[in-house]
Amino acid sequence: MIHIYILVESPFTKRDFERFGIEILRSNFSVKVFDFSNYIDSEFNKHHEVDRYVVPELKTFSNTDSLSLEIENSKNNDNVVIDYLSTDPRAFIIRKHFKIINSRFVTIQNGLIPISPTESSLLPQLKSKKFSFREIKKLIL
Repeated sequence: MIHIYILVESPFTKRDFERFGIEILRSNFSVKVFDFSNYIDSEFNKHHEVDRYVVPELKTFSNTDSLSLEIENSKNNDNVVIDYLSTDPRAFIIRKHFKIINSRFVTIQNGLIPISPTESSLLPQLKSKKFSFREIKKLIL
């Protein structure tokens, strides 16, 4: 059976349960949701009150030692990781644990702002400013 691990770094809510489609996934796959909010951002829970949605598939982690124990039995299985974690250094440690057991990754990066290649390249911007200064110089002289 294929095991699907959904990795989140914010408290798991009912909205997450619905938008991840866990009800549908659990009919054909073994699904587990790993909540790393206590590990990645423990201060968040101290300052925000969130209604956590508790389901049998949910496991909350405050360190990676317990993660190692949890996934140790999945080494010989077909594992897919749906990764909603950020680029925090602790998230890379979490990913490393799943790479050790040869998991396949689907990385989700929400909230990115697309930039066209011309906007992101510094060289065209510098050239255009240089060109502008030449034009100004021609006008002055």
